[in-house]
Amino acid sequence: MARYTPYGVLINATTIGGVTNQDIDTGTTVNAEVTSGAEGPQYGELSQIQPGGNFTTHDIATLWALLGSRGLCLTGGTAPGFALYKLSRTTCGALTAGSVHSRSVIPNGLVVPRTISVRQSERASMTAEVFSLFDGTNLPIQYGESLAAPTGLADANGFHIGAVTVAGITIANVTAIEIDFGVTVVPQMDDGESYAKHLIVTERKPKLTITTHAMEKQGTAGTQIPLTGRRATHANSSIVLRKRIIGTGAFETGDDHIRFTFDGVVNFGRSSAAQNNPWETQLMVTALDDTTNDLFVPAFDYTIV
Repeated sequence: MARYTPYGVLINATTIGGVTNQDIDTGTTVNAEVTSGAEGPQYGELSQIQPGGNFTTHDIATLWALLGSRGLCLTGGTAPGFALYKLSRTTCGALTAGSVHSRSVIPNGLVVPRTISVRQSERASMTAEVFSLFDGTNLPIQYGESLAAPTGLADANGFHIGAVTVAGITIANVTAIEIDFGVTVVPQMDDGESYAKHLIVTERKPKLTITTHAMEKQGTAGTQIPLTGRRATHANSSIVLRKRIIGTGAFETGDDHIRFTFDGVVNFGRSSAAQNNPWETQLMVTALDDTTNDLFVPAFDYTIV
């Protein structure tokens, strides 16, 4: 029997490389009901079919620019809106020649950002989730067979922790940055259909967690964050993700870095230490809508000076 391996992710004809994890689910719900006089169900049905998927990539600049913080609508019809490839392999592990590969496609729906994670000495990664829609004609998940292997995949991006400023206060000794985009999507089914015809975004409530050894930033001075918290604004709060030169330990000198600003409530959360390791603490930002800017405002052409 053949074995299949993954490829990058395709979103509205844009290939996303650097993918470390991907999956797709038919999202089926089976209703099997036991009624009076029976010990086992005699009637069963697929009551809901809501396909979806998710993936993680190191190419956060391409994906974030594509999705923003609100997500991207897929309007593929019969074409791939979102596609995952399954590449056939020979028994010795080589890529099988010819048009023998396959793919799973969600042609219509919504792709939303889920998280961005970056830790000391590791490349940043971004996770996204896909929700399907039924357009009334094309099934929300489709399968393609006997396909040629795709081309154009690249993995050349590594973003790392850079300068962090929160509420006008420089935060050093940072070891991890986590973004939860906090997008809640609710599929809507009606008219007796098994598939969702509408997707409702009920809220976007991002949270940012910065892990640091800078315990001295806890306090009531002007350069500290008190127990009652501070307000961050886009004018005084930003995080830089530095792009490393591939194959080296140096960082790019041009405008290839990412910088994003934010507004929100700032407070310290958990602080901890184990054995003789240094104390570390978590600085939390709950994003707020200033009614002018998006909750996160990224620039993908930032130059470090």
